[in-house]
Amino acid sequence: MINDILRPKEKKVEYVELIYDLIFVYIVGRNNLLLHNFENGFIQPAAFLAYVMTTLAVIQIQFGRSREVWIHCLQELPSQSFAAALV
Repeated sequence: MINDILRPKEKKVEYVELIYDLIFVYIVGRNNLLLHNFENGFIQPAAFLAYVMTTLAVIQIQFGRSREVWIHCLQELPSQSFAAALV
């Protein structure tokens, strides 16, 4: 019983999901460049607002895409009623 808890089960990940994760990390890294515009030691308000808006948009896109991937994975389960109940 202890071995079952300590030994993690292998999780299958599709390449599409990995590509979207890689794109997400790249966009977040590029988005951080918006905070490098200083004026008298402070971040410019327009740059900060652009950072917040683009971050929220990217997170919304990522979570929406993750949901689609999970729905696709759930639909491949043998129990269609279980997958439909979760969606």
